[in-house]
Parts: sequence; structure tokens; C-alpha cells
Amino acid sequence: MVCRVLEAAEWPPAKALLYLTLSGLRIETLYTIPFDKVDLDRRVVAPWSDRKYKRDFFSFIPEAAAAYLREVYLPWREVWLETQVKGQEELRRRFIPVKPKRLREHIYNVMDRALGRRFQLRTIRHRVTTHLALHLSKLEVDVLTGHASRDVVQAHYLQLDILEDLRRKYDAAMSRISCLSSEGD
Repeated sequence: MVCRVLEAAEWPPAKALLYLTLSGLRIETLYTIPFDKVDLDRRVVAPWSDRKYKRDFFSFIPEAAAAYLREVYLPWREVWLETQVKGQEELRRRFIPVKPKRLREHIYNVMDRALGRRFQLRTIRHRVTTHLALHLSKLEVDVLTGHASRDVVQAHYLQLDILEDLRRKYDAAMSRISCLSSEGD
């Protein structure tokens, strides 16, 4: 279902948002995530550290998503910023410099065409979390979805070798999704 919508989406910011939802982060976070919090080379999304709840939030981006974002979305974004977003600094700082309402409307129209029905965008997070839970430990899923405590994340998952191991596990799990695997291309 998510793959059909992703494949039917043609407008680059809508497709970029759909790809970012595969990180497992909350849709509300992804609407306004700052440009500097998405590292496409490392395929990491690290929106923030929440001091109040003592949690660090980060997740990964599937390789297919990072490739699309680098090759198609970022060039589109540069043109969009030059032609459509003059003087709107808040939008310019976002990874996706489009208002959330416009993104939702476009994605819902794609759902209507591709599926003949709609689902809430936050459903994707639930689907991703459920999928990851089949392939990763509960703690690893909690780390990737922002549910693990800061102490756990800092003590166990911010070390480079452990982070790389978690990324490999994430990649293996996500490669089982047809539109993200090399067989699905």
C-alpha cells in the first residue's frame, strides 16, 4: 500500500516526505525537519535531542530513499527555493520547504488515484515500526523510533561500530520492502 503511493507520487516534495516516513520518525517531525538534520551521505535523520523527556531521536533512511533525495529531490529543492520561497526564512530552513497542508493534500490526491482510498500519513510510522519489529529487537526499534531513553541511546547506540551495526540491520529489514529492494526496481 505504501509502495503503491510512493511509486505513484510524482511531485518531488511529496515523494521526499514519503521516503522520509520510512525512517519511522513521526510525520509531524518530518514536515518541519531542518535541512541540516538530514545527512544523506550517512543516511541518518537526527531531528533533535529532547532535553525535557531525555531522549535522542535519530533514524536511518533507506538507500533507495537517499538516492532519490540526492539525485532528484535536492536539485528540485534548489530551483524551488530560488523561484518560490523568496524571503520565507522559516520555510527555507526546512528540508522540505513546502507547507504541510499542501504536502498532505497532494499525497492524499495520489492515494485517491493509486489506491482509490486514503489512509492517515501517521499510519506509515506504525507500518514501519511493525515491519522493523519483525526483524530487530524491541530495544533497537525503540532507539530508531525515539522511544528509548537518552541514557540507553548514548551508552549503546552512538558509538560508531554499534551505529553501523544497527544501520546494517535496518537496511536488511527495509530491503524486504519491495519498492526499496533492488529486485523492486
